[in-house]
Amino acid sequence: MMALPYDKEIYENKTFWHFTKCSGCSERTWNHIEVFTFTGTPVSINGQLTVCGTKLCNKNGVPFHLQQKPFILTVVGMEKALTEGLSINLQYLNRWVQNYTNPFAITDPNIALVATQSAITSQQMGKMNHGTSLRLDHKFLNDTLEMEIAWIKWFTTDEQVLRPRIGYSLSDKVKLIAWWQFYSGSNTSFFGRIKDISAGFVEYRLSY
Repeated sequence: MMALPYDKEIYENKTFWHFTKCSGCSERTWNHIEVFTFTGTPVSINGQLTVCGTKLCNKNGVPFHLQQKPFILTVVGMEKALTEGLSINLQYLNRWVQNYTNPFAITDPNIALVATQSAITSQQMGKMNHGTSLRLDHKFLNDTLEMEIAWIKWFTTDEQVLRPRIGYSLSDKVKLIAWWQFYSGSNTSFFGRIKDISAGFVEYRLSY
């Protein structure tokens, strides 16, 4: 029997599926399903949080995690060919988080630390975040040379990622591509946290 995907003392008011693999069946076939429903409030279920190693644990010593809150992402945009070989794609982005809790308003320092890290990782530091994306693409030399610039900017959290790319087709089957990925932002933003892994890449594509 497989283990439950989540511990029942961490996630309340949720239903999880528990599968057992039938004998002689393929890996994707299951013959038994059990449903587990857990109820209670976060406080009643987890109790007082304590530090255990590099994690926070609840009253029973189980690692405590905060779930990503549901959100609605709205995208409105346009794509247009400006000239022969040159096109632009422009979008407005809006991300609205349901049941948002400001991690900086949490008084318990341990819970506040976990909530802040969870909000940064899930890009939910604010209830509403506005942003834009822009992509410019230009083809030269009978479409054998292609240059592209892609940019995403979130204004509320002041973070962005920029990716210039250039590709050249040596033949119908061989193509060389070089691109770079630059992240920037504050330490309380997702792109800001990963800015140290900004890097460049080279691809060699061979089609058969």
